[in-house]
Amino acid sequence: DQESQRPERQVQFFYFMLRGTGGGRDKAHKDMGDFVSERRKQRQADQEAAVEVKGRCGKRKKKKVQWNSKAIPEQIVFTLRVWGLLRGLCSSLSVDIPLLDIFA
Repeated sequence: DQESQRPERQVQFFYFMLRGTGGGRDKAHKDMGDFVSERRKQRQADQEAAVEVKGRCGKRKKKKVQWNSKAIPEQIVFTLRVWGLLRGLCSSLSVDIPLLDIFA
């Protein structure tokens, strides 16, 4: 799975989620689009690079690439939801607040 093969992607995800609020709505939408586009490219590259393995009948097939997390703690889901709401509020009001400094 992705967590064990490419742990740096988790760091990229949390770095994106915990970024500052500066730039307003347009920048937030652009940043989100760029991030999603990058993740799609990574997923496609992972699927293309999947190692072929032999099945029971001797036919070759591509190994399935798993991208889903097995379990996410409720506290993290709640924290990220609150974080997203604060980011949205700051973006709509064009306020630049370093949320990571406040939460740290």
